Amino acid sequence: MEGKKGVRLRFPRPIRAIAVIGVTVAWAALGSVPALADQVRNQEYWLKTLHVTQAQKTTLGSGVTVALLDTGVIPAQPDLTGSVLPGRDFTKSGEKPGGPFYGNHGTAMASLIVGHGHGKGRAAGMLGVAPGARLLSVRVGVDGGDPLLSESAFTAGLPAAIAAGIRYAVNNGAQVIDLPLDPGQSQNNLVATPFVAPAPNATPSPSFVAAQSAAGGSAAERSAVKYALSKGVVLVAPAGDNGGASDAANFPASYPGVIAVGSFNATFTKSAFSSHRSYVTVTAAGESMVAATPTGYATVSSTSAASAVVTGIATLIKSRYPEMFEEYRTKVGPMIAKHGGRYLTKGGSHKFPEGGHWEPERVVVIEFPDIDALNAWYNSPEYQPLIALRKESTSDLDMLITLEGA
Repeated sequence: MEGKKGVRLRFPRPIRAIAVIGVTVAWAALGSVPALADQVRNQEYWLKTLHVTQAQKTTLGSGVTVALLDTGVIPAQPDLTGSVLPGRDFTKSGEKPGGPFYGNHGTAMASLIVGHGHGKGRAAGMLGVAPGARLLSVRVGVDGGDPLLSESAFTAGLPAAIAAGIRYAVNNGAQVIDLPLDPGQSQNNLVATPFVAPAPNATPSPSFVAAQSAAGGSAAERSAVKYALSKGVVLVAPAGDNGGASDAANFPASYPGVIAVGSFNATFTKSAFSSHRSYVTVTAAGESMVAATPTGYATVSSTSAASAVVTGIATLIKSRYPEMFEEYRTKVGPMIAKHGGRYLTKGGSHKFPEGGHWEPERVVVIEFPDIDALNAWYNSPEYQPLIALRKESTSDLDMLITLEGA
């Protein structure tokens, strides 16, 4: 955590709440390295450090459909067989599975979310955060290095593909959606690869020029995000891999209501390439992550990896507390709305200066626009009904109170 310390609000037990002020995060890249299947599980440090294995004793994510908007997924990857639902390709690229720029990045992200391992007892290969969930693959981008990324006519259509993919996922039953990187800021590589502006008086590369036509999001994207949120779908997105370069805003991550994810490494040290923007709202493991590929395993370092982890955590929460989420959404929302607050659902882990983490299986988030609004709610008549609701609940959800942009 960077900036001011987190301030713990002294709520009566069993509620715990934290006001998080001034959080910024960043990222670092690591090269792609092959890994043997029987060594993979031991490299998944985040399963323990984020308390994922503990959460999996309660639920594996069964009953939840999570959509992955990415470069496509190869469902025959041994750690994914039987877990992937084929969806539409909105890229208009004409590319097919098995091609050099199809499904490399997407398969890696899918393995972090729903990988179930393989072999005897499924003890080999990737164990995702929510191995019991089903994953709907929706193709809205192409893998890094694709020659199409140097064609402005193609890249200009990627925001529309993302918008169409969001609506398609919602209409096909997705309860959690992992959104893609901003096609105008980074390429879909396993290692963070932001577009870097050319030096003064230098000729920009064709890919940099083409990327500009996809930058800034779109009205269609914004509308699709609002549509998904209106249906109660949890939206998660990588915060952006350009923190060490332009650090321009990333879309869809910066749209209101989207859980924008930054990253830390195995020692909870922030990574150097993640966005430092104020819209980054949660961090998770994203550096030096092993992940499955169509042909084996590789090391991944990007905000996409952290976003996949948080997507898996949100899936676990949805699976474990399906009624509780709806209860909080419908009852807590009206209680806080008059004070400018809004209800979110976030999973993840954050190490505070005084110690402790968010428990991934037990997090509900309420966000206020500023500290005055939060204090007004805390001292208002609407606060006590929330305490009563929490005491009446049979579950053991933690509550995290944040400030907008924290």
